[in-house]
Parts: sequence; C-alpha cells; structure tokens
Amino acid sequence: MGVDFDDLEILNSTEESRVVLKKAAEIFIEELSLRAWVRTGEKNKNTLERNDFVEEINENKVYDFLADILPMDPNDHPSNVKEEHCGIITAKEVTNSAEAPVINVGNDNQEAETATSEPSIK
Repeated sequence: MGVDFDDLEILNSTEESRVVLKKAAEIFIEELSLRAWVRTGEKNKNTLERNDFVEEINENKVYDFLADILPMDPNDHPSNVKEEHCGIITAKEVTNSAEAPVINVGNDNQEAETATSEPSIK
C-alpha cells in the first residue's frame, strides 16, 4: 500500500536536509550581519550594536518577519513600559491631590464625603 523506502535512503535525505538548512542559516546570518555592519560604518562607529540590526530589519522588507521579534529599543520591552493610569490610586496620588473621594461603607443612608488636604476630626 505504501511506498517502501530503504532506511539508508531516508537517513541520507535527512542528513542532506540538515546540511542545506544549516548552510541557509549561515548565509542568512552572514547577510544580515554584513548589512548591519555597513549601517554601523555609515554612522562612523566601530562597534556593531543591536540597534544596527533592528534598523536594517525595519528598513528592509525582506526581514519584515523579524520586526516583531526585535523591537527598536530594549527599553520598549513590555515589562519596562510604564502603564497608563488604570483607575487604581496610589497613596502618593491621594496625599498630593486637593480632593480625593472617600467611600462611606458604614451606613447606606449617608452620602459619600469628599476628603480635603486638611485633616479634620469628626
């Protein structure tokens, strides 16, 4: 029913595909590195930096598939980005504000009061 292959033939083709993929990866890395090095030389630098690679990736459509993997600035990593205010008020924000809302949880008939920056005793 199926095609019978000699085990040796399968091993040879697997080894050949490994060699081809290895060589393709070497050529790819060499080409990208060369382009980034040219970019480094244009900036009169002697050191190849991460952003040289990123600039080449962002400007050359051939490398578009890498644009999401290498963001432009390492500080742009999601763990380093300061999130916008999400409705949670910190103690520092409360003490710095002129008026901060106070929620009354004791009695449903009383309205919520507004706190002022001046302390008061009731």
